[in-house]
Amino acid sequence: MTLLLTILLTTLSVRQHPASPSVGDPITLEYQLAPGQRLTLRPSPDFEIVSSGDRSFVVRAFQTGKFIPEGMVSGPSEKRERVRGPLVTIRSVLAKDDQLKPAPLHPPVPLPRNRAADVALAAAAIAAMAAWACVALLSRRRGSGSVQASRLSPDEEFFETLQALRDAADNPQLLIAVADASRRYLSRVEERWGRELTTFELLGQAGGALPEHTLRSLRHILTAADLEKFSPWGSRVSGFRQFVEEARGILIPKKEEPAA
Repeated sequence: MTLLLTILLTTLSVRQHPASPSVGDPITLEYQLAPGQRLTLRPSPDFEIVSSGDRSFVVRAFQTGKFIPEGMVSGPSEKRERVRGPLVTIRSVLAKDDQLKPAPLHPPVPLPRNRAADVALAAAAIAAMAAWACVALLSRRRGSGSVQASRLSPDEEFFETLQALRDAADNPQLLIAVADASRRYLSRVEERWGRELTTFELLGQAGGALPEHTLRSLRHILTAADLEKFSPWGSRVSGFRQFVEEARGILIPKKEEPAA
């Protein structure tokens, strides 16, 4: 019976790569088969089949030792033939006299003190302190200016702003500045006409409260400024200084107080 089993287990010519694999290495086995034949490799506890084809296989083992793959060759006919081979030897990645002891740990060597880094940190700290001092000084100056401006009435502040814009350059920024000044003026006159409102919202809320000529001037200025800011073609206005004079029409006339 043993002799019959040995005869039935045919050894094939196989190319193995790598020739001397270690634990965990992928091992490629290419069997030399006749045309039309294919090999089915038999699973084994000695190795793992990573990938398989008709005549090429990739296996790997996770323990040292030797193993012989076995499989079944089938062809165009119904005849099947059991084959085995090659003898694969898995070597250890450890040295023969390795005692599996970890390498000794040595205390870290202290690095020399870098004086250049200390100088750089000190310079950065001084620069940061100077920058914060400048920011605080500028914010204080701006705060005092805003307090002084808020002491003016809405009409006086709007009038002074328009006077200053008369000497500005005749360009689209002049139109945008006039529109911003108009929005600030209206927000101070009436709290619900805030600067966060869109042009449509502002005109809708102020429509019934402003005179017709004031509303007409306001609509013309805000619409032209929106086109200048958001339209790719701009407002298509030839001159922008005209809006400074037109903005004077936005001044809301004061209601006369009844005589006592």
